[in-house]
Amino acid sequence: PRLLGFTRLLDLNQLGSLPHYFISLLLLISSLLLYLIAISHKSEGSRYWIHWSGLSFVFFSVSFFKLLWVREISTRMLENIYIS
Repeated sequence: PRLLGFTRLLDLNQLGSLPHYFISLLLLISSLLLYLIAISHKSEGSRYWIHWSGLSFVFFSVSFFKLLWVREISTRMLENIYIS
């Protein structure tokens, strides 16, 4: 049975499914927590606040690209170029 369309929403291999958005949300929350750590280290005068900020930026970038499906779209474009 189709379960009223819920199988597509819960499919791990589909873009735009709930697990896809959940992973993006978890990465975004991780990025925000790392940013808070960076702010804390900066206020304490630690020299490692730059490292925490960089790590926060990496997590934010991964979340952003995952949310916008950049990797999947670019992979499809490259496959079309090389297959043609």
